[in-house]
Amino acid sequence: MTHDQEEALTMADRIVVMDNGIIEQVGTPEEIYSSPKTKFVADFVGTMNFLPATVLSKNTAQVGKVVFTCNTEDFAIGSSVTIAIRPEDIDARNVNNSESNIIQIEVYHLEFLGSFCRAKLGHNDLKDLTLRADFSISISRRLSIKVGSRLKVCLPSNFLRIY
Repeated sequence: MTHDQEEALTMADRIVVMDNGIIEQVGTPEEIYSSPKTKFVADFVGTMNFLPATVLSKNTAQVGKVVFTCNTEDFAIGSSVTIAIRPEDIDARNVNNSESNIIQIEVYHLEFLGSFCRAKLGHNDLKDLTLRADFSISISRRLSIKVGSRLKVCLPSNFLRIY
């Protein structure tokens, strides 16, 4: 038993995540990290972006003025939900206009963390919300990402979690 997330993810075969004595999720480290079943698990294990949204249809939700393609079929149209995505799942590498969930953002802050840079991204259409994104050093160099840069990023629908 440990409260150290990194230790649990690297050493355990199975992880049990509990909240006030209630089991939230049981699974392998990869399942817990990649497919958190609840907002609590998503927030507890690793870093996660949370965006308040409204369900528009079974395949779309809106954050500010931005409409995202995502699986919302478990929620009623008009429901308030939270869209969640991990910083490393925000993609600036292969963005093209034929993909869904493309947004133009500005880099507000950039922090060098060795093999990657953590960026704070924003845009007025997201209701002044900021996203954390992790870009590899090679992507950061290739795209010349710096504070003030404007670039397109993709929030792939298969990495968006809805709570």
